[in-house]
Amino acid sequence: MYEMIYLVFGDECNKACPYCFTQGIPKEFKSTFENEEKLGKVIDFILWVQRVRERNHQPPLVVNLWGGEPLLYLDWIKPVVSWLKHENSAIEYSMLSNATLLNQDVVDWIVENKIGYGFSHDGRRTKEAKGFDVLENNFIVNLLQQIPNLYISTVLHGKCTDLQDMRECWKEVFGRYVPCTYRGVFWKPQAPEELMSVDWDDFERSFEIDVRLYLQEALKQQMYPSDMCFCMHTHRLMQAAIAKIVGMSAKPPNRYKFDCGNTETTMSVDLNGTVYVCQGHADTKIGRIEEHPMEWEKRLKAFLDYRGLYKCKDCEIYDVCFGACAISNKHDPKEQAMLCNFRKRRYKIVKRVIEEEGDLIVQSYNQSLSAEVPS
Repeated sequence: MYEMIYLVFGDECNKACPYCFTQGIPKEFKSTFENEEKLGKVIDFILWVQRVRERNHQPPLVVNLWGGEPLLYLDWIKPVVSWLKHENSAIEYSMLSNATLLNQDVVDWIVENKIGYGFSHDGRRTKEAKGFDVLENNFIVNLLQQIPNLYISTVLHGKCTDLQDMRECWKEVFGRYVPCTYRGVFWKPQAPEELMSVDWDDFERSFEIDVRLYLQEALKQQMYPSDMCFCMHTHRLMQAAIAKIVGMSAKPPNRYKFDCGNTETTMSVDLNGTVYVCQGHADTKIGRIEEHPMEWEKRLKAFLDYRGLYKCKDCEIYDVCFGACAISNKHDPKEQAMLCNFRKRRYKIVKRVIEEEGDLIVQSYNQSLSAEVPS
């Protein structure tokens, strides 16, 4: 059953970062809302998923409020969240934003509704790569400080591979550990050449330190379900390695189970009821919400089957990578090959760290089975 639903409000953004994974993708909608009847079917589906999770004694569903820049869509987001909360108060919410449109009213709403709020930032070299840096704005920093469920989304690129320097930058600003998700830009053909060149040795050294830091924080039981901690796919590396240590029949803690929209546990749908393979690609429609899920899941499988073209099943990381991105696999073999290199380097490090810390992980895992997941 789905653990996260990406609810796509639109694809408009007030910025144009050169490495954004939606750059170069045709924009099809400023807002995905058409009428209340279609939105009602989407709401009903979300509520049905949550009821199934409750019957199965599973943690609450997470609804990711997705753009474009989601703060451009607050006039839609606020009533949708109110509607869902009126019907079921257990559902959790998350959003990823560039933070440039924050104000006190918005932050008050985020805090009141316990939204897991992530903003994009690449450490000290953010402005060099993106052209702006929200943490240079003291007003924005003060607003971010008020958000308890805060995380950072960063993009690794040729000018940004030192994860420790990034964490030091964020600690200087926030005075505490802030969870971080990240993806790489090394394979994006539309990105400037200088952003795609990377010192892999430097990256691996920095990445190992960050994995150990993440594991240390995770073992403190301080992660909450909607924070989307760690890299989108790296959590799978953690999940698989942990499962091997505690026993393959064991179910890893829920905080390790978030991922992109191309999996069995997540889905992407807009306010109009259109279901997508990927929440960031408006050209990947696979069905309608009123269809039986089996129908559009068949079409999803057709996308995923492209992974077989690369004979991934014999790879050591297939059980945590599943052939990586189905869309790049289908459209751009060069992009896929670079992504594969990135994944393998990360997995090698995660596997080693997990094996070294095995006893500690088992102890924490056993505690998590009986502990209540914090909200």
